[in-house]
Amino acid sequence: MGARHRLHIHGENLDNIASDTTTLQSLRYFPENRSKDCYVLPAIPNNTYMVRVNFLYSDFLGSGAPPAVFHLEIETVRVADFLGTTISNVLYEVYLSATRDTIYVCLARVTGVPFISPLELRALDTDMYTVVQNGIYLMNIYHANFGSSTPIIRYL
Repeated sequence: MGARHRLHIHGENLDNIASDTTTLQSLRYFPENRSKDCYVLPAIPNNTYMVRVNFLYSDFLGSGAPPAVFHLEIETVRVADFLGTTISNVLYEVYLSATRDTIYVCLARVTGVPFISPLELRALDTDMYTVVQNGIYLMNIYHANFGSSTPIIRYL
């Protein structure tokens, strides 16, 4: 099932870090010793979606141990490896076309306790990413901030 935890980074509540961090203020972690924990998200077949996943690490177990190592899987495809970094915020965006009425987003455990901060599924106009048809995914691998004075920028 997973458990929820309110985040504190370096002893500070996230309210003090940026004004628009509501989606980053908690995480869900999976202490059960399963090899994989999955979310099943509703979808419409052949529609295009963006799956956005954040991993904001905090020593949520209070053990001082390094973060877990786990794989991010969307459907049956391993799209990224979370390698136990203590970097504040790791973001993945994957663009895909749904092949059925659900999209699986899974954390496959290697070591430690997998966790996830916000998980977003956004329907996109089907003309936006026509290349993602037939099982091809696109992945945004880097976001750059060119001049904003705030550390987190959100467009809704």
